[in-house]
Amino acid sequence: MTAFGDRFSEAMRWQDYLGAANFLHDDVRNDFLDQFQQDDDLRVVDSRIVSIDLNAEIKVASADFRLEFYRLPSMRVKKWQWSQEWQLQQQKGFKSPVWLIVNPPPPLP
Repeated sequence: MTAFGDRFSEAMRWQDYLGAANFLHDDVRNDFLDQFQQDDDLRVVDSRIVSIDLNAEIKVASADFRLEFYRLPSMRVKKWQWSQEWQLQQQKGFKSPVWLIVNPPPPLP
């Protein structure tokens, strides 16, 4: 799961929201894209998963994701946290199951 989390975090760091959206379940992907793709003034400073609690037996993981950002014209950095729920799921077109975030992000301040 950590490889998926690392790739999600990297996509967020580089403001590749379409790439990051690939790690979200279909049910929450549009909520994510609506929030991040429409915010042209948003600038990401840092993106990371600070902790993961993996329950491999039931194929779920809880991750604490942190984002540091600012919005133009301000240069004041703000911090935002998303308690993510990841599930191992079989996706169409994939031979192996993939880890996907199944809960939508909270609003950015």
